[in-house]
Amino acid sequence: MLGGAILLVIMLQASNTQDPQQKADRDLTRYETIGPYLVDADLGKAERDAIHGRIRDFLWRSYVTRKLAHVTVRHINIEGEQSIASYFVESDAEAHWRIHGEVLRVELDRRIPKKTIRTETTFDAYQLLRVVVTMQEKKERIALETEVLSANQYELRLLDKTGRKLTQI
Repeated sequence: MLGGAILLVIMLQASNTQDPQQKADRDLTRYETIGPYLVDADLGKAERDAIHGRIRDFLWRSYVTRKLAHVTVRHINIEGEQSIASYFVESDAEAHWRIHGEVLRVELDRRIPKKTIRTETTFDAYQLLRVVVTMQEKKERIALETEVLSANQYELRLLDKTGRKLTQI
């Protein structure tokens, strides 16, 4: 799969948004939901790739068809550090469709034994790109929205309103 050992890139340069837990109008019974998924260090590459492919495909299809959707994935690395990412495909207060992301990371503090650092981040992605990377040429291209691709042929790049990359799945 693209990206090799990289499980899920979450860039912590995400934009500040309204606290999603306080979003009173999010009724998850209206959302199509898949998961939750667990991706831990014991899974093989093929299993990790399959999970990430399902998530990419689900988010892409939901976004382009403007369907309410939700998925959560939990990652645990070999050192026991965790991240939990929830993605919500929905419209914002101005009726613009987006993927709202909430990420909780619990990482080891490398300076103090047995201490962890907890980081919570949210972001809103208003642009999605399917990025196809050709390994032979090590080049990437952006797939057309109408192009039929299987989920293992691309990575999903989420961008903010200005086109800044927030994350890639």
